[in-house]
Amino acid sequence: MQALIVEAAPTSAALHLGAGVVDSLHSVSMVALAIADRRRRRAAALDAVLAALFAGMEFAAAGRRKAGAPASGGTLAGMMQC
Repeated sequence: MQALIVEAAPTSAALHLGAGVVDSLHSVSMVALAIADRRRRRAAALDAVLAALFAGMEFAAAGRRKAGAPASGGTLAGMMQC
């Protein structure tokens, strides 16, 4: 859902940076959960990796927006377009 909202404003590098920060914080919180809760460790670790990947894609998209590249680049919504 977040990727779709961010993709709705494809010219905003600040929006992609904000989404990258949110995904980074999500990743960090899942690492903390994986450390603290042995029962949920595997799911939290997987979620942390996925959130980190999304954060990386958002930061890359923000860099492309600053450089003036096309909007349909590396975000999830952009990858899903045919």
